[in-house]
Amino acid sequence: MKAAIISALVAVAFAQQDERLDLDKGKSREEIGHQVVPGGTAPQIQQLKPRFQAYNKDVKRTKVRYGPYTLPSTKSTTLMSLISGEAGTMSTIAIGMKKPCDTCGLVTLQAALEFPNGTVADNPQGAWLHHVVMVASGTGRSDNVCGTWVLPGERFFSSGNERTPTAFGDVLGNKVKSVFPISPADTFLAQLELMSLDEREKPVYLVMDYEYVPGPRPADYKIAKAMWLDVTNCGISSVIPQKGKMQFTLNSRAWTSGFNGQLLGVGGHLHDGGMMVNVYQNDKVICKSTPKYAKTAGGHSHGRRSETHSLARRDGPEAADGKDHIKEMTTCSMMGGLTKGDKIRIDAVYDFNAHEGGKSKAGAYTEVMGIAILYAAADPPAPAAAAAPAASATPAAKSAKSA
Repeated sequence: MKAAIISALVAVAFAQQDERLDLDKGKSREEIGHQVVPGGTAPQIQQLKPRFQAYNKDVKRTKVRYGPYTLPSTKSTTLMSLISGEAGTMSTIAIGMKKPCDTCGLVTLQAALEFPNGTVADNPQGAWLHHVVMVASGTGRSDNVCGTWVLPGERFFSSGNERTPTAFGDVLGNKVKSVFPISPADTFLAQLELMSLDEREKPVYLVMDYEYVPGPRPADYKIAKAMWLDVTNCGISSVIPQKGKMQFTLNSRAWTSGFNGQLLGVGGHLHDGGMMVNVYQNDKVICKSTPKYAKTAGGHSHGRRSETHSLARRDGPEAADGKDHIKEMTTCSMMGGLTKGDKIRIDAVYDFNAHEGGKSKAGAYTEVMGIAILYAAADPPAPAAAAAPAASATPAAKSAKSA
């Protein structure tokens, strides 16, 4: 069961950072509300300064810390390092995760890592958030694309080391109001993979920064939904390139929308050699998500090569190989309306002549991916019509009955 869940969750989209969402810019962590306890352990729950009161005046912001998790030394051998070919990796599934509220609607969510005392754990400190994918389980919850036969709930958030915030509504333009609703019956679980960048074993906490509207979903707000679109559909996400094939396109099956609403945003995920992820609505391109290549480490580079194909190609920090690697992907937002019955699909275009694909030390091309995570705001179900009152008997019927 655990292996199946890991396979289904491993796909992560790394989106380009939208600086307009960084309303904390220029403020110290202390001003925001982050707590540091020198020589000790910071509190699990911390109340932070809200950012999106213009979206909803009642928003609250809560940081929850999960862990601790131990980052292994890059010299140690772990099950995950054997599977992925990347040293210093650990993977786990967190269940029964503490929620920020019992009843609320998520507005934004962002992942990070911290050390026990509350200080930031990032690349310079030898810590790498390989990926986290979160699932909400509860009454009526199922994955919007793959259903319950693959996953025990609804995938709603993912992040890699770029630590990009996810918005569940049009928090910048305020043209579409929506939230991801949380109820008391919901539980959170996550598949988490972390990496150490040096030989030091170190404890870290996964940090989730939730901003939300307390209470039931406002009646005029739509319901945010996430759709994982994958060229392997509901498979393991990894595809081994055909030997000798330098240019190719991978295609997904179409997902058919079961609701009306608004397309909020989408971002693609590729491996090195990727040129674009195209997102189609009824065979018309509505987004072309393209990669930015650079020699600096980002969310996509693949510097740690295994000797042979890994069981599931991963994303890790690049080695100093002097080559370009994918750093980030462009995203699209507010792409228009969504109608029940619309068909959404993707394709992923690769060209190893334009950008070298990832290779094992044996020289074989390693697995590639083609993924897009689409967010939409679904119209809430229409309220059930009230039952018509029973018709009163006519005078003639009453006379017949008395007779």
